[in-house]
Amino acid sequence: MSYAIDAEVGVNFVRYGPTELITGVVVAHSCGRDVECLGEVREVLAPSNSQTLLNFGLHWKLNESMVVLAPPGRQFGSHSDDQQRLLVYLGLQL
Repeated sequence: MSYAIDAEVGVNFVRYGPTELITGVVVAHSCGRDVECLGEVREVLAPSNSQTLLNFGLHWKLNESMVVLAPPGRQFGSHSDDQQRLLVYLGLQL
């Protein structure tokens, strides 16, 4: 059983709003022959609004050149119009 950990730190310079600081961590665990299970916690910090994203999903290697990434998640924090109650994305890496 193998685990991988990745961290991110960044700044989002917003043209007509406050600059945001973004931090996060992703943990991946081998949960099948060609499948990794993922867990992510990402924090977006802004002066008037901070949101925490919790994501759980999978990274599925279809073959040597094709990978599917499918994590659903939800944001928590002070309520705002742009808060994501449910965030689902599906990616195909070639």
